[in-house]
Amino acid sequence: MFRDRNPVYDFDICLFNGMPVLCIRDLYQSGNPTMTVTNGVELVLAQIVRSVGALPKLIIYRDSEGEWDRIKAKPDGTFNGFAPLAQGLDYRVTADREALEVAGLSFAAAQPETSDD
Repeated sequence: MFRDRNPVYDFDICLFNGMPVLCIRDLYQSGNPTMTVTNGVELVLAQIVRSVGALPKLIIYRDSEGEWDRIKAKPDGTFNGFAPLAQGLDYRVTADREALEVAGLSFAAAQPETSDD
């Protein structure tokens, strides 16, 4: 039925403390079914790469149920899996701004420190 219908979504490149974050929102509607971003993630990433070029290191997405998670991918759009916004998070994030903050803080904390020697 909807296997031939590509995911419907929108996206923005947001900034969190100066770091670019790709924010993808699934616009799936049960009255007009299409593939979800979750099921068509490779296609979605390829379309975004064609639109903006290399992807930021941090990608978050709101799924068709309104919950935010991370998408792990290479800058060229190669999909590497899904992940929670933050390890050990014991609740589901549904607010856009909170998702950006939780993911941004978690991602920044996991990055190796660099020195300016």
